[in-house]
Amino acid sequence: MDAAALYGLASGATPVPAHTWALFSLAQLALAAYALRKNDESLRHLWLVPLQQVFYRMALRLVTIHALVAAALGASPQWRNPSTAQAEAQVHPAIV
Repeated sequence: MDAAALYGLASGATPVPAHTWALFSLAQLALAAYALRKNDESLRHLWLVPLQQVFYRMALRLVTIHALVAAALGASPQWRNPSTAQAEAQVHPAIV
């Protein structure tokens, strides 16, 4: 879907990405409504589905790109114990 939207915008066929995005959003809404009904849940949160498509997916892409760049540069993840991090914060409080 994203590739079709980018191609449509790059080629100047602007209605194509808009229609593609609208159809994709309708399909996601229909599937979300089906899943909610299947689990006897309320449909009141369906309005969040288009926001999820735009903002959550963009954030996920940014995190993935950051992780790939960090891995390509040889950086290893820095895992910290939450209790150690809390103890360090108490010993060295941030100066505001």
